[in-house]
Amino acid sequence: MRTPLPLLALALAACGSSTDTDTTTLSTGDGSVTITTARDGDTTTMVAKGAGGETVTTSIDPGGSSWPADAPAHAPAYPGAKVTGVMKSVGNGVIGRRLTFETTDAPANVVAFYKSRADKAGLPELATMTNDTMGLYSAGAERGAAVIIQASRNEGKTVALLTFSNGGVGR
Repeated sequence: MRTPLPLLALALAACGSSTDTDTTTLSTGDGSVTITTARDGDTTTMVAKGAGGETVTTSIDPGGSSWPADAPAHAPAYPGAKVTGVMKSVGNGVIGRRLTFETTDAPANVVAFYKSRADKAGLPELATMTNDTMGLYSAGAERGAAVIIQASRNEGKTVALLTFSNGGVGR
């Protein structure tokens, strides 16, 4: 089974080291991937290069506080939200992002907001689940734009994780 390069980059995003720059080569039955990790303050940038030249760059800012200016229409800033973390991956013409944010709104309201935006963008619904304390929604076309929102209530606020992309692998 071939492991997609973007998934390897995201899987290694949480790995840490005490140095400012590290280079690691991973080998599988399908070839090898060289991953260079650089740290600048709280921001970590990883560049994964496959043997065939495919490159994925992932930038992680766990204390990020800004909504990406280039976010697509199906993933706008949630009104009144406080951004608490930002991650961006770029590879093969695909831009993928993962943001964490907090709001005082109920999880069902957060889910409804992104469901509305995905509907307007013409993204087919894949899953929806909400209750009093949590919500989940995902939409997207195969090899197309996508959005996933997970929201849960904790200590009087809703904590949300939003993952979205401009398109799928191989586009």
